[in-house]
Amino acid sequence: MSFRWSYIIAPLAILLLSIILSAYFYHLLPTEVAVHFELDGTPDGWLSREMTMVWVLLPQLLLVLLAGAITWGITKLGILSGQT
Repeated sequence: MSFRWSYIIAPLAILLLSIILSAYFYHLLPTEVAVHFELDGTPDGWLSREMTMVWVLLPQLLLVLLAGAITWGITKLGILSGQT
């Protein structure tokens, strides 16, 4: 059993699309983005535009890496157990 890229193509494609869209719309973001709000709707937490992009893309990158690690681990378990 070899590593199957087909198992992580969808997460990779979504990550790539997210990176492209983030780069395209980056200039439209204000320099400071509200990320936390009071109960009445007034913002009380802010992030810079750059950190907003990091927090948008980082979870997706981690999920792609997790999908790759799971696929690799299952492949290795299949090889160790003698399945091909």
